[in-house]
Amino acid sequence: MSSRDPEPCDVPADEHTGSVRFYANGWKCNGHSPWAAQGLPEPKPGPGPPASTWTTPGLPSDSHPSAQAAVGHGPGPQPGIRLDPGQQDSRGKWIRIPTADYVCPACGDIESASGDQVARFAQHIETEHHTRCTANPQGAQIT
Repeated sequence: MSSRDPEPCDVPADEHTGSVRFYANGWKCNGHSPWAAQGLPEPKPGPGPPASTWTTPGLPSDSHPSAQAAVGHGPGPQPGIRLDPGQQDSRGKWIRIPTADYVCPACGDIESASGDQVARFAQHIETEHHTRCTANPQGAQIT
């Protein structure tokens, strides 16, 4: 089950009280919740996010380019290859795996690779994509 589908309280014994919620230590009723185990009263709901968080902005005007980019009307990804070599911790474990993206300057298609496929992808993507590019007359034909 996910944290969104209520389950019965994980504690097999005792009486269960109140609603069942998902906590870091599992599904618990009010009587077995972390705050009840510490002898604390049930926490009250907080104020929540600021009211401005829930507003939906209108479409930006042409005179506001930063707003246009925020809703997808600005410039897209730059053509060419973008490489991210990733990052490893001191023990050699990947914190962020390597990734590569290729944006075709002719047709705008985006192709990607990750992990151990990045090196080969970066070496061959332009040649391989050219053979299937929809903007290339010798490449893929749109049917």
